[in-house]
Amino acid sequence: MDGLLAENEKAIKQRIVDLKLKDKEISQLEKLQRIKRTEREIKREGTWFKIAFIGIGILIGLPVGGFLNHLVGQNAAVSSSIEQVSGK
Repeated sequence: MDGLLAENEKAIKQRIVDLKLKDKEISQLEKLQRIKRTEREIKREGTWFKIAFIGIGILIGLPVGGFLNHLVGQNAAVSSSIEQVSGK
């Protein structure tokens, strides 16, 4: 009878060890899933930041570029009239 009791006790202890290992595996998988989810969110936020940064650059760059082009165009017109007067 004692042998059967000791065998049951060993089986119960082994089952407890197996369950603890399974719990550790599950928690490691959950941590890995959280890390991957966080990485995806970071990439997604980075993409939105790039899109917003490019959009703001275009919104600022186009008017400034047009204004600079306008200034260069005026300078070219002024220099060409000076060249005409001086005969060059």
